[in-house]
Amino acid sequence: MEDISAIIPQGVFCLLSALYFHNIGTQNAFEYHIAIPNGKWIPSHPEFNFQIYQFGNKSYKSGIEYYGRIKVYSIAKTVADCFKFRNKIGLDVAWKY
Repeated sequence: MEDISAIIPQGVFCLLSALYFHNIGTQNAFEYHIAIPNGKWIPSHPEFNFQIYQFGNKSYKSGIEYYGRIKVYSIAKTVADCFKFRNKIGLDVAWKY
């Protein structure tokens, strides 16, 4: 995750990546789920698979926890976002939390 944080410094691990980080997810995502502020652009990187989500300013800034260089949304924010993005990540993920 530190490599991803270096590549996308404004990125915050969210959704399935945040569930996995907090050790509350039942599945390991095959790609990294990253939140970025609206209007930002992230180039693709051949070494990593990203799923990028653009969050509004207020939503992007709330619930960020710092673990060294790694930024991850809090558990409460992650669970709320799982419901918000249930159409993209699957309703089964949202209902587990």
